[in-house]
Amino acid sequence: MLKRRLLIAQGPQQLLVGLACLRQRAEDAGAGVVFEDVLVLGDFMAPEVAEDVDQICRMLAKQHGFVKVCSTHDLDARLYRRELPLPGYFAGVLRRIGCREFDELICTRNTQTLNEVVMHAFGSARRITVGDGLGVIDNSSVRFAEPILPTGYLAVDELQSILPIESEPGLFGRLAVGAIDAGKYVEAVRRGAEALEVEAMMKRYDPEVFEKPSVVVLMTNLTEAGYAAKAEDEVSYFLETMVPHLTAETRVWIKGHPRHCYGQPGMLVERLGALGYRAFHSVEIDRLPVECLAVSLAKSKLLALHSSSCVTWKLLNPETSIVMGVPEALGNRWLIKSIGVPVGLTTRVVQTAMAGMGRMEPLSREAIRLIAELSPRWGVEMGPASQPMEPEILEWVEAAIEGSRREFANMGDRPPVDVHARAKASKHEEAILGVLGVDCCAGERAGLFDQILAVPGAGNGNAEKLRAERDKLEARVGRLTEELEGIRGTWAWGCLRWLFKLERAIRCRSGGRRP
Repeated sequence: MLKRRLLIAQGPQQLLVGLACLRQRAEDAGAGVVFEDVLVLGDFMAPEVAEDVDQICRMLAKQHGFVKVCSTHDLDARLYRRELPLPGYFAGVLRRIGCREFDELICTRNTQTLNEVVMHAFGSARRITVGDGLGVIDNSSVRFAEPILPTGYLAVDELQSILPIESEPGLFGRLAVGAIDAGKYVEAVRRGAEALEVEAMMKRYDPEVFEKPSVVVLMTNLTEAGYAAKAEDEVSYFLETMVPHLTAETRVWIKGHPRHCYGQPGMLVERLGALGYRAFHSVEIDRLPVECLAVSLAKSKLLALHSSSCVTWKLLNPETSIVMGVPEALGNRWLIKSIGVPVGLTTRVVQTAMAGMGRMEPLSREAIRLIAELSPRWGVEMGPASQPMEPEILEWVEAAIEGSRREFANMGDRPPVDVHARAKASKHEEAILGVLGVDCCAGERAGLFDQILAVPGAGNGNAEKLRAERDKLEARVGRLTEELEGIRGTWAWGCLRWLFKLERAIRCRSGGRRP
């Protein structure tokens, strides 16, 4: 049996995930199915570097037996400059592909112009998304851009990703959901790093790169996106965030964003050099998928302050320490608007922890909401997998995984989540408050725990032990509140808020309502 598949990739990272998806689906189909695969490269988010990105993607694509590889970035540029009308773009894309029918169409998301056009062109194909990064962005909404065609977006039929994320309420119940084996993605990245000769490239810049500790910094285009007033502020913001993680021996690798327009990476290298640090940046390395660096830098630290690449990096290199988020005081000092979203950071921390533990599970929106109040708002560092994880962190991650698994298993017939079911998600009583999503004043916590104790089976019949733990928690609240007030706004502040969630439990509104 012959099946024809069309894969669309908007860049190297999307291509690597797409390659893992192709292999997963071929394995699931069995030996009796033969595949003809066509790859389309285009609609890159950084058109000024389209030629370089296209070349890197073609080198990565050699690890798979595509019958055809074509590019549309020249047509994309003409369309966006309004030199090519939509019908001409539509016809040009189809000519590049060859105008054949396909059984499956695999793309990152359905809200980019190239994907939208191809979905309409091959309407009989099964539409599959691998998600932006590891999860999924958009199925039918228009949050980011209006559809280019008057008929609107075509919803995808299936989500196949390394770590499925329910980005829209009820999404898991509206389409088929499958998980790609993370090992297939790791294999694709390792092959890609060899094809791109990443180790030789890095040695050209620093012959001692693999002998000294390294810190990789993933910059974000904060000025261009309107978060920083000027490039100098953006550079100062990253500099102050980085310095606590550097030593005299550290090699600092600055990976700029493709949409940087004001030379921010070069400015940051100069500022670091003035402080005596060895810092490196090159456009050549900027074009690479950052995950290809993870293959080579065995002993390193990644500052993925506003990037989801911490998850894929941890999959490839679990010995790396990952730093996510930025202390709130620095954001207030250098940025003109906040870039941090607690629930987004919650998702990222859980994903990264699962990647380091080798447990990739679908994350439902409800499960993330239930544990969001336990997450840090700013500044989290997750150490190497070889180091024991803090008990509170581990139990928080376990609660997220278990809650997500329960939600995912029951997505067709979800029972109401009661106090007992939520309380079971964590073994520590201080975490129960966060899992419940209930904030209450000090005088009301005893009543809440009594409510939990009244549920049949709560505490496995050991009510006295649970009451004793409640009393210890009450005493702990008083002690830690004084300590927390002394470190408000520091890096440690974000971590302690995450681990204990006690400060909000005292300062919340009355009546057990969510603030």
